[in-house]
Amino acid sequence: GIETKTKSFVDVNLGRTAEIQVLPKSLVYFDMQLSKRINAQRVLLQRGRMFSKFKRGGFGKKSKVTKAKDLKKKVTKKGKLKFRRLRLKTPTARIAVKGTEFLTVVDKKKTTELTTLEGKVAVTGKRKTVTVPRGYYTIVKKGREPTPPRPLPPALEIQLSE
Repeated sequence: GIETKTKSFVDVNLGRTAEIQVLPKSLVYFDMQLSKRINAQRVLLQRGRMFSKFKRGGFGKKSKVTKAKDLKKKVTKKGKLKFRRLRLKTPTARIAVKGTEFLTVVDKKKTTELTTLEGKVAVTGKRKTVTVPRGYYTIVKKGREPTPPRPLPPALEIQLSE
């Protein structure tokens, strides 16, 4: 995992299609999930803030990994694994990435706040999913459904467009 302190941050490059910036005072875990149907990179924001930027097109062609020897077939010439999916989670929400930019915040009470800066993001909590368009945000409290997307205050919307 990655833990940042008060005056630090970490830039993480997940191939050609994803960049994540772990902001100060945050804890993030990265994990690979390999199975017959899923070839995914999982990212868990345990606490703090994380800025995410994704390009459309996914993490490579659809692939299946059934045995350890099959893993070799999924590795690029540079030794990097091609991922079909990226899965983002917080203690209270699952986040579906669809070619977008967004900011995710998890506070001490494990409440998740997601703000979409570009594109759309699907956020799921307690079996309900909401789609958060550009310039909107949602909040997911522990054991609750996401709030309906709300527009950002006008001052923040102006800053996004600059």
